[in-house]
Amino acid sequence: MKTFRIALLGSIGSGKTAFFNRITSSNEPEISGGPSVTKKVVVGQATEGEFEVIDTPGFESESDKLLHAAGVIAALTLGEVNRILIFAKFERDDRMVSSIRQILSPIRRYKDIVTILVSHFDHSRNIADDQDRFSQRIKSDFNIDSILFYSILSFDNVDISMKIFNIIQQSEYRSIQLQDSEIFSQFDLLQLDDYNQTKLEKNQTAILRQFRKTARIYKYFIESIDLNDPLLIDILHELTKDIKAVANQHVEEFEILHGDELNQFYDVQGVNIRYLHHIYLKKQIWLDLNNVIKLAQTTMTKSQIHIQHFIKLCPYCKQPWMKVFGCDGETKCGNRILPFEQDEIIGQASAPKKFQIKIVDNQLQVDIVCPTSQQYSTVNEEISSKFNYIYQYFKTDIHFQKHLGQNFTILDLWNLMNQEFKNRLNDICKRINNENKGKALEQLRIYFYSFFKVENKDDNSDKSIGCGRKFNWSEQPPLSGPELNELLSQDLIDFFNRDQEKLLKDEAYFLELSYQKLVKQAIEEQKKNTKILSSQFSSHY
Repeated sequence: MKTFRIALLGSIGSGKTAFFNRITSSNEPEISGGPSVTKKVVVGQATEGEFEVIDTPGFESESDKLLHAAGVIAALTLGEVNRILIFAKFERDDRMVSSIRQILSPIRRYKDIVTILVSHFDHSRNIADDQDRFSQRIKSDFNIDSILFYSILSFDNVDISMKIFNIIQQSEYRSIQLQDSEIFSQFDLLQLDDYNQTKLEKNQTAILRQFRKTARIYKYFIESIDLNDPLLIDILHELTKDIKAVANQHVEEFEILHGDELNQFYDVQGVNIRYLHHIYLKKQIWLDLNNVIKLAQTTMTKSQIHIQHFIKLCPYCKQPWMKVFGCDGETKCGNRILPFEQDEIIGQASAPKKFQIKIVDNQLQVDIVCPTSQQYSTVNEEISSKFNYIYQYFKTDIHFQKHLGQNFTILDLWNLMNQEFKNRLNDICKRINNENKGKALEQLRIYFYSFFKVENKDDNSDKSIGCGRKFNWSEQPPLSGPELNELLSQDLIDFFNRDQEKLLKDEAYFLELSYQKLVKQAIEEQKKNTKILSSQFSSHY
């Protein structure tokens, strides 16, 4: 037969440990007011009635908060319990309700097995009225009907034990499994003096409010943008990068303002646990940041130049194709641009910022940054030498001759590449060396063959690709949502979302994991150090 079990929760000075001692005939240290003396989980046996009693460290501790919270969590997860008793010292109603609310918050999902136990009831001057009024308040505020009143001065062990035993006999066994969100958002795990705590929270709120104002300005701009603007995708992409930088600036501002206070967050073992306020701010900012980015991405999909409009199915064999050149007329299923490998030279060249973004009079202003067109005559010797090598390679290429003229000059090629790559051209040239020059030139050739719309003449060499039948590309509808979901592998979806991943990646995630690990270690340590007052219970844990 399973053993009935109750857990005692309460603030420091609520009479919780005194109650534990009376009901189990134990002698655990207790104190009225001042710091909590119960710092570990203690398990005893009720002398009247057959049930175990688990005492826990008190809430509202001003020191060793992590230790106390870990003790409460450990006690609740030692094994199945029938009842949780929340202690509230009899005083003004609002203060009792506030104390109960703090204790109940992380275990709200289990309030059906909660009993409120009002201690120090000898302070009541009108017992019947106070019991009736406070019972109604508890029912109104928390929807809890189970409530007991008692006084240590007139403590009747048999009476109170049997009342509890009658309650737990009607209760089911419950396994308490607190979620991370309940642990990290509802338990008070950090300690700091009131002045610095208030200062920190005030500035944290101010910084968050400031970022949310900025986020609203960005969202309004995105909602108002012209969907037919040919620069829409570029503008929205730049906006997402810019607001990420703004978010980082706000977090850095918080770190600068509160570096000293944050460094005061240590637990008793000296492990730095300063992350929680830092994480809270970052998570709140991240939520607003994510809303802006999602809005930008949703708006991108409404544009006719979004990638989904360039993926279509052959009307005959239903083979999907992506086409970004020659989208306005007839094509052939399987007619491909020359195969393109990973673009290491061009792709890694640093791209110049296209837009200048600023807030003027609470409105977002986006200005195009016109890149300077560099003259070939002004480049340095290294760039000139490498570009001459590029020119010698392409000057006899028939496709370059067809586009630039049969006898095109090095200046003609420079102007073409400068027009395409702008400020990246110097970087592309610098990246070419003796080891990669063959690959670099091949990548440039493939890039410009795509630009020149040179199609693969040997498109029938691979009979497994496409059916070879002609159709008008522009007349085919873009893929629907289900078709896209079926087509895109998770790897490809991740590829298209790489910018979002890069924008949302934040060290707060790793800090939070570290902090969660620290708290969970403290919980396991409390479980190991649980004090069992009777050896007959040792087999249960």
